[in-house]
Parts: sequence; C-alpha cells; structure tokens
Amino acid sequence: NIPWIIENGGAAFDAIGPEGSRGTRLFSLSGHVRKPGNYEIVMGMTWRELIYDVGGGIRDGNELKAWIPGGATAPWFVEEHLDTPVTIDDIAKNQSMAGSGAVVVMDDTTCMVKAALRIVRFFAHESCGGSAPPAGRAPPGCSRC
Repeated sequence: NIPWIIENGGAAFDAIGPEGSRGTRLFSLSGHVRKPGNYEIVMGMTWRELIYDVGGGIRDGNELKAWIPGGATAPWFVEEHLDTPVTIDDIAKNQSMAGSGAVVVMDDTTCMVKAALRIVRFFAHESCGGSAPPAGRAPPGCSRC
C-alpha cells in the first residue's frame, strides 16, 4: 500500500472501499481453492468474490463447506456467509474477525472435527511446548489438549 499511497496520496486511498473499511488489504487464500496465494483486495468485495473470482473457486469439482476468514483463532464461516462483504464491521456482525487475513477454505471432503482438532493441537503445541512450564507443571489446559 505504501508506494501507491505515496504516489496517489492518502485521500485517494481513503476513497477506496466502504466506510469503516477503507482501502485495500492483503489476504492469504489457502486450502481447497484453485488459485491459492496472497492477494491485495479492495475492502467491501464479498467472500463469494474472493473465494470464487479471485481464488478460482473450489478445486477438484467439490463444494464449499466452510472457511476460516482471518487466521486460526477466527470463528469459521459457512455458505450462508458467502455474500457478506469483506469489511471489519460485516465480519464482526457475523461473530468472526478478519484477524491476520489468513483465509483457509475447506471443501465438502473436509472432516470439520478433524480440522478443528488440528487447530487445537497446533495451539496446544505452541502454547504448551515452547517454554518451561511454571513450577514444573504444564500450563492450565495443556493436559486436556
């Protein structure tokens, strides 16, 4: 964004996108899409446009099941959210968050329980295995993970 803003000015950047989510934002689109990658999008496009137009749709002829809109800690979206605008406010109204912008798309072959378990295990490892436990004990919750 910085080179474009320097060249065109802050007012021009502020004119892009809807009120409350001006400008552009980087999203890393991964998972079961035909064209995974890092994309700079104008805020306000819909998730349908991001997943199907930018990302090329769901790979291997499968159907969309769900996606994580903003990194592993973000609550997941499902098909009913496809026409939700990609804005901070609209994502929050649907009880999720844009977070890191890491979008993980899952198709209808995905076991949601297994996908959630992988995320839990990731956070358990990152939170519980990185440093010495306090007073020789595992931090709360780690034994359950």
